[in-house]
Amino acid sequence: KLGGTVSASDRDLVRAVLRGERLQPYFYALLGKQLAASKEMQDLKPEIEVSFYYIAPRWTDGPLVRTNFVVDKLSEGLRQEIKKTVLLIANGIRQGRFFIQPGDHCRYCEVSEICRKNHPPSLWRAENDPITRHHGALHNKDPRRR
Repeated sequence: KLGGTVSASDRDLVRAVLRGERLQPYFYALLGKQLAASKEMQDLKPEIEVSFYYIAPRWTDGPLVRTNFVVDKLSEGLRQEIKKTVLLIANGIRQGRFFIQPGDHCRYCEVSEICRKNHPPSLWRAENDPITRHHGALHNKDPRRR
């Protein structure tokens, strides 16, 4: 991480997963649960915790910062909302829907040069098309309301 401050997505993995900004923690937790369900670990019933380590020398709490994600500590309502987020994104991918969502992440995007985020008609459609409304609403999800 090059910036001097921690982004909200890096600080709060639960919120980032709920909003579809960071899905790795959720998938890693699912893989961990699957491994824990294997015959070798069935009797142990371990709690699966995913930790992300950021090498961030400019962050005030750097240079090494850890953030955790524990699915088992989430409420059932929050787990269901995360599943809805994943399904919305997965179904969109299956249908070939890739929506423009301008934001700070654009600075790190590998395809930002060809993205139509600066093309007014495309941006207008992304903001006003009813098909994109559910995808755009992900960014307003809040884990404290679940």
